[in-house]
Amino acid sequence: MTTPEPPVALVVDDDAPLLELASQILERAGYRILRAASAEEALAIAPEKPLALLFTDVVLPGRSGLELAADLGTERPDLPVLITTGQWDD
Repeated sequence: MTTPEPPVALVVDDDAPLLELASQILERAGYRILRAASAEEALAIAPEKPLALLFTDVVLPGRSGLELAADLGTERPDLPVLITTGQWDD
């Protein structure tokens, strides 16, 4: 009997410690993790993989996390998306 593959989460953040922290949390939740530091890097990775979740920072260099989610949503309209930010503005 073969073990089913864990679901794949694409984690995108340009802050390396936060990328690692989010990846560890999702890995403990049972996901196999793909990491990217930018939307462009994520878009290069995404077409090759069956994604179960996109976890992205809003503020990224170049394209934003919102734009990334929209781009991936075009091809994968049912892809769950979690968007976060460390930016705080009163």
